[in-house]
Parts: sequence; C-alpha cells; structure tokens
Amino acid sequence: MSIVANTPVTHRHILSSWSPLALSWIMMAVEGPYLTALVARLDQPKINLAAFGVAFAFGLLLESPVIMLMAAAAKLVKDRVSLQTVQKISLALSIACTVAMGILTIGPFFRFWAQGLLSLPNELLDPLWWAVVLMLPWPGFIGIRRFYQGVLIASGLTKRLAVGTAIRLTTMSATAFVLFKTQPIHGAAIATASLSVGVICEALFTVRVARTTKQALKAKDPEDNSETITVKSFARFYWPLVLTTLIGMAIQPFVSFALSHSKDPIASLAVLPVIHGIVFFFRAIPLSFQEIIITMLGKSMDSKQTLKVFATYLAIILTVIMILLSCTPLAGFWFAHVAGLPDNLLNFAKWPLILNIGVPSLSLWLCWQRSLCIHYQNTKPVTHASAVEIGLVCVVMLLAIVADINLSGIIVAMFALSFARLAANLYLSAVRKRAEAIAVTF
Repeated sequence: MSIVANTPVTHRHILSSWSPLALSWIMMAVEGPYLTALVARLDQPKINLAAFGVAFAFGLLLESPVIMLMAAAAKLVKDRVSLQTVQKISLALSIACTVAMGILTIGPFFRFWAQGLLSLPNELLDPLWWAVVLMLPWPGFIGIRRFYQGVLIASGLTKRLAVGTAIRLTTMSATAFVLFKTQPIHGAAIATASLSVGVICEALFTVRVARTTKQALKAKDPEDNSETITVKSFARFYWPLVLTTLIGMAIQPFVSFALSHSKDPIASLAVLPVIHGIVFFFRAIPLSFQEIIITMLGKSMDSKQTLKVFATYLAIILTVIMILLSCTPLAGFWFAHVAGLPDNLLNFAKWPLILNIGVPSLSLWLCWQRSLCIHYQNTKPVTHASAVEIGLVCVVMLLAIVADINLSGIIVAMFALSFARLAANLYLSAVRKRAEAIAVTF
C-alpha cells in the first residue's frame, strides 16, 4: 500500500503498511530459536551452541555496513539517478563484506581472532571454523537483499517482503532439517549453512520481484527541485549509519570475548545464542517499524503524532508479552522443551532472560529516535548514541572481569546490554533538546 503526500496517516494506514514488514521480521526472529533448538539436540550441544553463538556474532559484525541499506534506499531512491548511485554503492559494500568474512577464515587470521583476541577454548576452534566458512554468503546476499527491499518499501510494496522472508524461512528450515537428520557436519556448521541457504534464496526472490519497480525508477528523471544523489552526498548521509551499525554489531563479538574470560565461560557462551534468539524477536518488531516511520513522516501534518501513539501502544503490548514469557513458567517450558537446553544449562538461562524485560520498549524508543534522525538526514547523533551504548557495555563487563565478581558471565552481559541501551536512549533524548531534527520522548 502506497501513501501519497498530504494523505492523512491513520493507525489503519500504519498497520496496513507495517504488518507485512512485522511479519517478515517475526519470521526472521524464528530462525534463531529454531536453529539453537536443533543444535541443542545434536552431539556436544554445549560446544556447538557456543561455536554457533560466536560465528553468528561475527556474521552480524561483518554485515553491519549493509544493514542500513534498506533504510537508505527507502529514503533516497526516488528516480533513475538515485537508483543507479545507491545500487552501485550497495553492490560494492556487499562484495567488500563478503571478502572481509573470507579473510577471517584464513588460518593465521582465524587463529588471531579466535585464539589471540577471544582466547576461545581449543575444543571450540574446529566447529567454529566450519561455522564461519559456511556463513560466507551471509553478508553479501543480505546487502543485495536489503537494497532491493528498501526500493520496494519506498514504492509501498511491503507485502512482497513478507513473501521473501517466508521463502527464506522455508528453505532455511528444510536445509536445517535435512542436515539434522544426516549430520554430515558439526551442529554449529549445520546452523550457519542453513542460514546461508535461506538468505541466498530470499535475496534472489527479492531481486526478481523488484524488477518492475526498478524499471519504473529507471524511466523516471530527477525532479528539477530535487537534490541529486551523488556518491559523496550518499556517503555523507550513510557513513554515520554504517558506524552506528558497526558499533552496535561489535557488541556481540565483544560480549563473546568477555564471556570467554568470565565465570562459567562455556556455559555462558552456550546459553548466549538461545537468549539472543528470544531477545531478537522483541527487537525485530521495533526494527520492522523503523522503515515505516521513515517513509511516513511528513506525509501529513499529524503523521508524527499518529506514529508516536502507535509506537507507544506497540511498546506496551510487547513489554507485557516479554514479562509473561520471562517471569512465568513459560520460561522454563521454553528452555527445556522448545530450545532443548540440557538440564545443566537451564539455570543459566532464566535470570539473563528476566534482565531483558525492558528490551521491547527500549528498542522501540531507540528505533523511533533513529528514524527521526534519518528522516531529517541528521545521522551523526545516531552514531554517538551507539558509541555510548557499546562503551558502557565494555566498561561494565571489563569491570566485572577485573573485580572477579561471583556472577556468571551471561548475567553480567545481559545487565550490561540493557543498561547500555537505556543510556543510549537517554543520550538521544538529551541531544534532541539541542537539535530540531530530534523531538520525541516516550
């Protein structure tokens, strides 16, 4: 559904445009719990869950330069010139991310970051290497997919994104199930191979369904009063977003490093992907709303207030669901019967999940403020907020390691992540008082 200028933005319009995106992100959020549940039921679950968690963290880090291509394309691609410019940059970034991930698998480089930086136990190295190798297609195909998804969002064709994600989830699940039954490789490698197959299939589908929209944009000349998108102007707009995502994604590898030096290192690393899979679901919904905010802001005089009210209701609903999941017997049922955690890991998972109760509201608040920055093309504060976030995570976890506190590393990590996300939001709230581009508080 496409919203034209000066058309009133109602809750019904928002729900109609956002629901396919939300469904897409929800389906993506299912991937983590599904894969960790399979890995937990294979041989050496603790080792392979830990290896998968580390590999996935580095996969997220290396895809960070292309994550915001969806938002950038949705905001900037409006005609033939902007399409060509953003498309070329997107392809270059996707190739660069793939090459960087390939370098990580080369023997000396792999030993440098896995043993030298993370000091991972020797038993993790072999399954981790295979997991990273089989994740090589991940960043490049995600970059291609996100560019074309942004083009579709800008044209109001959000329903096609949900279809693409359904294809991704189906192919990923089928691959994981076949490998689970045959077990030709380590459990961690089964998980990353399945992720790669799903991402490739989704990217190919998205490129195909975006052809008509792309052809229409190629036939559209820039408007006389529009600013021409050049490599330089795109870089000025996008570079802070890359830094933001890079800083944010660096949290995961750092957490893996800190957990390997904390109390109960292997158990904490094994539980991390399980907790992350649940938490990602409650972060995915806010992330799916970000592109809707960007594209609908300015459509009408009251669009901002309408979007704000919608986001507030959404935050309340998600927080209630999170409380029910983490503070009731549902948590034990999930960890034991859905995630399939061994008995000796169940106690490591409960409190870390409770410490994430604030994630839905904090994530939605942060996405709202980031969206306003992107809409007004004032992206530097977003980068600064991310720097505050990872800085606090590093400080809290390093202090815990130095002080040798009597808490499992996973508990310290979840507290640090929630505390740092709150601080990032408060920073953006403070900045908005001095910048006209940011003017929101939940």
